[in-house]
Amino acid sequence: MRSKTIALSRILETVTVAGVVCALGGLLTGCDSGSGGGGAAAPDSGSSSTVPAEVSGTVSRYSGQAPLDLPALQAKPATGKHLVYLVDTAAPLTATIGQHAAAAAKELGWTVTTENYAGDPASLATAIAQADSEKPDAILLSGEDQSHFAGALKASDAAGIPVFVGGVPNTPTTLAEGGLAGVSLGTEFLTTEGRIAADYIIQASGGKAHIAIVTVPDQKTLATENAGFTKELTAQCPACKVTTINAQLQQIGNGLPQQVVSALQSDPSVNYVFYPYGDLSIGVPAALKAAGITVNSVAATASAGTYADLKAGRMVANLATSTEVQGWLEVDLVARYFDTGKPALDDIVPVQILTEANDSSPTLPVSPADYAARFRKLWQVG
Repeated sequence: MRSKTIALSRILETVTVAGVVCALGGLLTGCDSGSGGGGAAAPDSGSSSTVPAEVSGTVSRYSGQAPLDLPALQAKPATGKHLVYLVDTAAPLTATIGQHAAAAAKELGWTVTTENYAGDPASLATAIAQADSEKPDAILLSGEDQSHFAGALKASDAAGIPVFVGGVPNTPTTLAEGGLAGVSLGTEFLTTEGRIAADYIIQASGGKAHIAIVTVPDQKTLATENAGFTKELTAQCPACKVTTINAQLQQIGNGLPQQVVSALQSDPSVNYVFYPYGDLSIGVPAALKAAGITVNSVAATASAGTYADLKAGRMVANLATSTEVQGWLEVDLVARYFDTGKPALDDIVPVQILTEANDSSPTLPVSPADYAARFRKLWQVG
């Protein structure tokens, strides 16, 4: 695999994490806006001579209902716990994840209240301090690397309040160590999602892909996913090539679309565009169409917008992790923490590849469809 980088803009010194939360919820948390990659070219059909069996096996496994591979709790959780979920107002889907977390908590006889913050470290620290003052049994949030609130995290730990985060490449620790008590959709999830995207493109292109990755270099979540993507491409498709288009979250829908167009105009050999954060594609399809560029676009962290682009033929694939599942996973972390008395890690890969072959749902489908029943069984309730 050969690699090069196209510098698209001056990198700002500070990048708000709100956009990545918005991106990762489905981390984790994509925003519901129109997005995509222009008209999609017809992907090449892979053959046994160009596509390794391991690659085809991965694509096949994740093309069905998303797996939910978790062990059952040792005992039914005690009722009466109170959780605080922190909503990033700059990333609306965190509110959606919080709503699903509240629904999950209700199944356990728990309650959830919310505190808002504006996406920056200072307001996040204030929200955590406010949550601490409520003396909850746990604090939940999505997509925030613990380095963004290290001081506030230590204060919560010192107060005996465990903090749980979904969609970050962090390792949970004991409260005495000053870290997160639980992490869902962590390093394994992010790395594997990148690998799944690479395998899809290898198979769809028949091992003849030149991929432009549109990413935000300052974000650890995206860096982790990109590493999984490029490692798999190097191992399974040495003839494939990668171009990295570095952007900033503030450019989404405003400047980035034209810069993607310029990058593809400068190198017409690019036949795939990969968005590890699907909403980086907002505004791109119109710009590509205006420029007369046809390319195959693939988005991880699927949102309603990227799914609409898939159904309209402006994308060839979405990698989806349902916000419903994300919310229930965060509550599952709390249940496991109190079940075992140890740091909890739900680093599973509940991803489904969506293409024209399985996009019959009018809206972004929930996968697995029976997620609620599965969690109830794990929790010994219902």
